Amino acid sequence: MDQLKNIFLTSRPKQQFKNILVIIPFVLSANLWLPLSFEFIADLSLNVLLGLVSFILGSWFIYILNDLIDKNVDKDHPEKSKRPITSNKLSQKNIIALSVFIASLSIYFGYLISLNFFITLLIYLILMSLYSFGLKKLFFIDVVSIAFGYMLRVYAGATIVVYILDESANVSIWLILCTGFASLFVLSIKRFSELKGNVSNIRSSLKGNIFYSKFLNLSINFNEILTYISYSLYCISVNFTSLFRGNTPSDSSLLLTLPFVVLGMRKFKKNSLESSFGDQPEEIIFNSNFIKIIFICWVLLSSLIIYFRN
Repeated sequence: MDQLKNIFLTSRPKQQFKNILVIIPFVLSANLWLPLSFEFIADLSLNVLLGLVSFILGSWFIYILNDLIDKNVDKDHPEKSKRPITSNKLSQKNIIALSVFIASLSIYFGYLISLNFFITLLIYLILMSLYSFGLKKLFFIDVVSIAFGYMLRVYAGATIVVYILDESANVSIWLILCTGFASLFVLSIKRFSELKGNVSNIRSSLKGNIFYSKFLNLSINFNEILTYISYSLYCISVNFTSLFRGNTPSDSSLLLTLPFVVLGMRKFKKNSLESSFGDQPEEIIFNSNFIKIIFICWVLLSSLIIYFRN
């Protein structure tokens, strides 16, 4: 039983919530699939679920890879040293076999969905592998790499909706950019909190420059504003043309959801900068009922507005 528990913990369960981004395009396209037949909706839902599982398994593989590479470094970290791989609770032979199995399953599920999803998944796996092997040691490049991984999740989710419903449909660039800026916002806060924490356990990408703190503070504020701007442009993107057009109501009523985005991000920023867990975004989110309620309200209101669009 302990072995199974430790294997499960290598997936970093609390960090898997970020893969919910794969579902967001499905939620924001309710007007396109709800009026369709049950068989069509079931097919789309199954593919979205398969896509979510594919990214969960892909993330799991990356976490194992990262823990294996950083095993010796993490032994001195107060939290990371408790992870099953770092603390030698699992044999390296079993972990390698598990990682190969998980990666293969992730790729197989991605292949079953569509070519575009499959390619997006492969790009994600390659990028995150490069991050584990070296990009994470480069200041801000590490943050940009992870943010790009979040953007790939949303794009992958959008390719499922487009493939099943209408291959001529456009994937809103504003939604992708909003995800990227919001990710940079969260990750900059994470790095800023790490920089303020225990210097002896600081990650290598943050060592060696006294200006990093000012840069990260600027990045937090800059990306917060860019998130609001890009989300606002997404809300009215139906009025744009070609690449910039999105599946949003013509009366711009989706802007009513903007306050939820602002409140959620402001609360996250406040809690992170005031907490000793600022370097653990998942803890900030799971420990805040306000943030969770705001997210649920945003999902429900966005879905309703898009479904009953004008």
